[in-house]
Amino acid sequence: MIARIALIAVILTVSASPLSKKSIIDDCLAAAKVPYDEKGTLQWATDAAPFNVRIPFVPVSVAVPLTTEHIQATIRCGRHNGVKVTPKCGGHSYANFGFGGEDGHLVLELDHMYNVSLNNATGIATVQGGSRLGHVASELYKQGGKAISHGTCPGYGMSSHTKGLALDWLVGAKVVLANSSVIIVSEAEHPDVFWALKGAGSSFGVVSEFYFKTFDAPKQATNFLATLQWDAAKSIDGFKKLQDWADSTMPNELNMRLFITPRFTNLEGMFYGDKTDLQTVLDPLLATIGGRLTTSQTTDWFGNLQHFGNGLALDQKDNYQKVSYLTYTIRVGTPAETCTAR
Repeated sequence: MIARIALIAVILTVSASPLSKKSIIDDCLAAAKVPYDEKGTLQWATDAAPFNVRIPFVPVSVAVPLTTEHIQATIRCGRHNGVKVTPKCGGHSYANFGFGGEDGHLVLELDHMYNVSLNNATGIATVQGGSRLGHVASELYKQGGKAISHGTCPGYGMSSHTKGLALDWLVGAKVVLANSSVIIVSEAEHPDVFWALKGAGSSFGVVSEFYFKTFDAPKQATNFLATLQWDAAKSIDGFKKLQDWADSTMPNELNMRLFITPRFTNLEGMFYGDKTDLQTVLDPLLATIGGRLTTSQTTDWFGNLQHFGNGLALDQKDNYQKVSYLTYTIRVGTPAETCTAR
């Protein structure tokens, strides 16, 4: 009798799994005319491929929206059938949060929503939620010689000290909420949601469009590399001197990052100006901390973006194809930190 009860419990558990609802979800998406990936196709293999291959979470279905209305319909399909909905933007997540951090989510693959439109009269750019950063930067430069400040890795970039973070240039967004309704948020409209999106954005909805104010792309920018002759002991003193200099003297035009590895230590960055002005700024610092300028090149804003792209094409629209083998520990029963519509 106990064995029969256990068997029934197992059967009920399996049948209750979100993965068992694939056909229901696919039928719902089809009825709403939402594009989705057929399992077993090349597109499914591409969109359902995890970034971190050590934790290959399996989605119940992968919707590929082209419009805000498609996102709304997908969320309704998930809500009505008890399946969590998670948007996947670039897919570059070491914990595979783009799949919900667990099996059985209805994934919104946003990589087909990559349009970027610049209003040259207002300087406001409309950026769809699936746009990759290099594509955004390329389009803004192409459409009007404009730019936004943005990160390189992780959120800090080679304009952050001069122009701030990307969030500093965000003026609004079109958001699909968990009940599938759509709102426009800004400082004037739904300011509480706008404030929330700029912090824990993944908890509040799916952004189908971002609205950014832009600035004129700098005509002159110099990238550089400086090597530091530091051993373990010198690193402590050198780092403190560098931090003190950054707090008191570092000009706004200078952006840089410090690498300390077992093999080398260097400063790398971008300066908004020419080589002569760069050396005027850096030479006293390098003399103090024990380093020398090894390379520098003056181009423009876009040339420096290409430089820090490490030889990869900037204007890419497809989802992120690299993989990671990072080990990640998940405690059973801990909710996934992801943008989930319930």
